[in-house]
Amino acid sequence: MEMRNLRILLVGHLPMHLDPLARGLRAFCEIETLSWKPIPIFGRGSSLLIVPLLILHILFRSVVRGVDVIFAQYAFPDGFSSTLASRLLGIPSAIQVIGSDILVAAKGVKRRMIGWAVSRASGVICVSRQLEALVRDMGAVNTAVIPSPLDFSDLPQPMEVKRVENRLITVAMLTKVKGLDVLLRALYSIPEIELLVVGNGPERTNLERLAKGLELRGKVRFLGEVPHSEVWRHLLSSSVFVLPSLSEGLPRALLEAMACGLFIIASEVGGIPEVVRNGWNGTLVEPRNTEALREAIEKAMADREKIRIVGERNRLEVQAFDLEKVAERQFRFLVSLLPEREGD
Repeated sequence: MEMRNLRILLVGHLPMHLDPLARGLRAFCEIETLSWKPIPIFGRGSSLLIVPLLILHILFRSVVRGVDVIFAQYAFPDGFSSTLASRLLGIPSAIQVIGSDILVAAKGVKRRMIGWAVSRASGVICVSRQLEALVRDMGAVNTAVIPSPLDFSDLPQPMEVKRVENRLITVAMLTKVKGLDVLLRALYSIPEIELLVVGNGPERTNLERLAKGLELRGKVRFLGEVPHSEVWRHLLSSSVFVLPSLSEGLPRALLEAMACGLFIIASEVGGIPEVVRNGWNGTLVEPRNTEALREAIEKAMADREKIRIVGERNRLEVQAFDLEKVAERQFRFLVSLLPEREGD
């Protein structure tokens, strides 16, 4: 493609999203990455404190490296800081909205700052149509729906991992919005079943306590955070992926479960219905509905052939999220933000 010399400053703090963006876009242009880590000692509100320093870093890096476009991987503080810096420099900026940055983290002052940023950024990339509608309500004008890219380079071959037929898995930050308490209650009366919970978060202690109270200790294993290579292996060893979220963008873990050939059971919220069609490649259930979730799990587990067929279907469908294909769409959108030059 043209414009191989285009230089993009990619700003973010979530490696699981930032790293694939950088790897994909490097095939089309030059990428400068500005990553930072939250400071735990600051606790809640630390993202507000990081804004002035982040703006200065973005300004410095943009000037020194001759950046053409600033691309923020998260709405706040990355998106706000990048938009403000870009306006001071007079260059285009884009923000990627992934879900939690708008649906969970955007409250009070942060929401007003995010609204300012998305309404003044040159462009906003949303991972789902639901998020696009939301940011347009917040004032965004130039938007595109482009999912997060999936990097399959470290995905083991399926034959390398033995699949356990009665094993469920969920991969998520252990927060209230993921609805995992509903999942634990749904498992209470289902015999001969195992659940792997991959991930960590503030609700882990409460969930472990609930599992103990429901006498699920033999059925549920909390694995905490594990390297991504192990996430792939845990997914490949399972039969059904369950995500009973109360709110979502388009969860990467769900797409990775599809890539591993799993049957999907998930809440009908956010961008999930855009990739999971009820009865075709999984089952959608009403959020917070324990009985509906229990019935969906029991029905899936009773039909192993359907799990196999749907799993193969998901392996094919998720190829649309391949790193290179998505990166090219992102690159074309970023190029469209550049001012027209004389003679173009």
